[in-house]
Amino acid sequence: MSDIIKQYEQKLSELTSNNGPIITYVTQIAKQHPEIADQIMDLIADRIFKVLPEQKLYTLYVVDDICKTVRNPYNILIGDD
Repeated sequence: MSDIIKQYEQKLSELTSNNGPIITYVTQIAKQHPEIADQIMDLIADRIFKVLPEQKLYTLYVVDDICKTVRNPYNILIGDD
């Protein structure tokens, strides 16, 4: 696993509340590294399925921010082009 993916996974694991700076940070990483968009989306999807129910919304905020800010290739991967 690349260092960027490890770093991304670590930051996502810290997202246990509506923390704007973390959401912005992971969105910026996604923007800077479209070449690993599929791996980033896999991490996000895994987190949505595994995280405590009361924390799912915060990960969905990440998806929303990426789709609005970065757009493709993430919108294509999500199926919302």
